[in-house]
Amino acid sequence: MLNLLMIVGGCDSQGGPHSEEMKLLNSYVDVFDVRSDQAMARLKSNGMKGIINDLQTISEDQKEMLVTMVHGMICVDGRPNETELECASNFFNAIGIDDNKYIEIVTKADAAAKHFLK
Repeated sequence: MLNLLMIVGGCDSQGGPHSEEMKLLNSYVDVFDVRSDQAMARLKSNGMKGIINDLQTISEDQKEMLVTMVHGMICVDGRPNETELECASNFFNAIGIDDNKYIEIVTKADAAAKHFLK
């Protein structure tokens, strides 16, 4: 999951994720107690195909959480751009989440956030 977040966060820039995206990524590293060096080693050894293979096996609830996390990553530095959305869409389509399902999940998450942040 961390590798996907890093890839999507950096897909619209030359030097990797922006500072806001890095802050969010680091908060996920802390919350999930993940070692970023291990995640990077796994990415290097397995590549993008390995990420997709790993993510195809997670539950639907986990995929929904991943969509919410990725959407937060692409929105943290402002309005999502075409490159970020296309990158996310390609990954999610590869793991069984089409664009309509992505929109449904994001809409549900936004509604929940608005409800609890009143």
